[in-house]
Amino acid sequence: MTSLWRDIINFWRGLVRRWLESRGRRRSALRYAFGENEVVSTAFLMYVSPLFRAYYLNLHPSQYAVAIAPDGQFITVHGGYNELPPGRYLVYYIDRQNRVCVIQISETTLDGAQVSLELVITFRVIDPIRAMETQQPADTFFVFIQSDLKEFIRTHKYDDLVGDNAGHAVDHGLVSRYIRDQHLGREEMARLFRIAEVVVEGRTGDPKLTEIRENFQVQKWQNITQTELQKQNQELAEKNAAQDAEIKRIKAQSQAAEQQILQKMESQRIELEQERAAQQLQQQRVMHAMDAITQALANPAYPYDPRGVEIIKEMLGEIGSRSGTRRDGAVKREQPQQPQPAQAANTDRLDVLTNMLLNWSERK
Repeated sequence: MTSLWRDIINFWRGLVRRWLESRGRRRSALRYAFGENEVVSTAFLMYVSPLFRAYYLNLHPSQYAVAIAPDGQFITVHGGYNELPPGRYLVYYIDRQNRVCVIQISETTLDGAQVSLELVITFRVIDPIRAMETQQPADTFFVFIQSDLKEFIRTHKYDDLVGDNAGHAVDHGLVSRYIRDQHLGREEMARLFRIAEVVVEGRTGDPKLTEIRENFQVQKWQNITQTELQKQNQELAEKNAAQDAEIKRIKAQSQAAEQQILQKMESQRIELEQERAAQQLQQQRVMHAMDAITQALANPAYPYDPRGVEIIKEMLGEIGSRSGTRRDGAVKREQPQQPQPAQAANTDRLDVLTNMLLNWSERK
């Protein structure tokens, strides 16, 4: 009898489950619109019939569900088929998605300056029961984070947070680790929320101090720029002076070379004129000698007078030696000029012979 009733009850439960599941899947899952600082929804009534002793909840995947039983206990309700004692339940939805909040705090630093930090924190609920047991869980979480951020500013110097004149500032990872460590130190809150990410979105220093430092930086860069400009001007002046000196040196060398060339050309011109004058004088002497020989040959006494013949031979020999040709037709090699005797320095031999021949011709 007991086994039969057990089979009947199990059959009934299976039939009820299939019916509840079939009806529940046809309903759309309710997605609650949570507020900015809200992670727990308002209550929804859920009635569990004494006949069915079960309830099918079509739960959205972005939410938890926690029900308050008629006896006041918190029960986690899963999506799908749930066997529950009969009665009226208050169902609350808890947001299980990542939430993002922006926290901005202004506080005085360790060295007495005013600094504002802005954090962007990503967090989510990991224990829905604790979210139900905590009053205003999101606001409480934000209060703790704000307190931690204030403490961080108070324990650091201005230059560590905002940056010094060299541009060095605190590492963003240091702020993130500090916030996480402080959160993990609060056991109840750490079991309720998990911090996924902490990002330092902005930091603002004391306006007066910032203005002073900006002016200092501007003056510093102006001094650096002026020093660099003076250095460049000095280098440019040195280069110009070196170039001017090189140009002067090149001009001096060019003028000296030009003067040497002009002197050499003038010397060559004088030598050429002297050579031309000597050649003309030589030609005149030769022509005068030839005229004298012609006159002597026309004299009836030639060639009977041996003295006239001798003078003519000497004159022809002298003419041949000056023209580079001997009387036998052979070319005479030029010999280095020998210094003439002092007494013949002003008298040419060809002129002497010419005058002698002319005197001879007149006597005959």
